[in-house]
Amino acid sequence: MQGGEVAERVATMSRAAALSRTACGLLWVLTAATCNGGDGPAPDASPADVPPDATDAADVSDGDAATVDATADTAPTGPITLKRCTTPILDNCKPIHEGDEVADVLWLLVALSADLGAPSQIMLRVDGKVAGTKKKASWDFQWDSSFSDDGPHLLRVEVTLADGTQALDRNVVVNNCDADHDQHAAEFAGCDGDDCDDGDGPLHAHERAVGLRCAWPMP
Repeated sequence: MQGGEVAERVATMSRAAALSRTACGLLWVLTAATCNGGDGPAPDASPADVPPDATDAADVSDGDAATVDATADTAPTGPITLKRCTTPILDNCKPIHEGDEVADVLWLLVALSADLGAPSQIMLRVDGKVAGTKKKASWDFQWDSSFSDDGPHLLRVEVTLADGTQALDRNVVVNNCDADHDQHAAEFAGCDGDDCDDGDGPLHAHERAVGLRCAWPMP
């Protein structure tokens, strides 16, 4: 190959390489313009630009609600609250809620909001009958539920004030005969059922099935 031919071929190859680089550059510019509105190549996404995951947001928003104790014993709203205490000295008193189950002797305490003023009398009624009357504090009452049949009963507190009377009603369910809720009343007097031990339903379900009665004293 002559020297002139070599030089011409090298020149041709150089021009081709230059055209190739120009085409690639043009293609890169067009691609960037198409994807980013003509502003050049897209910057790397920063953490701030990335939207939070939807499930993470839900977890955060529900966090406070999840910590709320749904079983918390809060007092019913209103100027009068009827509470049940664990002993006659009126300690550990908690509000009675609508539909509560009660049994045995109940020590009851009436709590009043300060804006009611001083009452001249507070009366407790059970199913409409007067169960106790107090004319001065403390406003506590005793009710022996064993003298009432098992089932629903209405407790009513009537507070006599200078400008009239205000009342609070609470429906409760007395259950002295079926503490284990097995639909069989206890055998002891007053219940006249067939459950030897009201706290042990499965054992005495068998005794009922074979027609046995309870043996006293219990072993």
